[in-house]
Amino acid sequence: MARAVEQHWPGPLAGLVVTRYGHRVPCERIEIVEAAHPVPDEAGRRAAERILGMVQGLGPDDLVVFLVSGGGSALLALPAPG
Repeated sequence: MARAVEQHWPGPLAGLVVTRYGHRVPCERIEIVEAAHPVPDEAGRRAAERILGMVQGLGPDDLVVFLVSGGGSALLALPAPG
């Protein structure tokens, strides 16, 4: 999905994708992070924190494209404190 977005998005683009170990594809403008599935791991937790940081401070004129497919709940897990 990340590569398809890159190939078809005409303007500026930056992002982060979390995928299963061994499923990384080369992208130019979107960073790919690998994490565990189906059991969440530290890599997925760190990626979730990074994604939250990327969208904090965005305003009404900013656009966020969020693509999720099967496994997203394990790959992007960020449990609440405590």
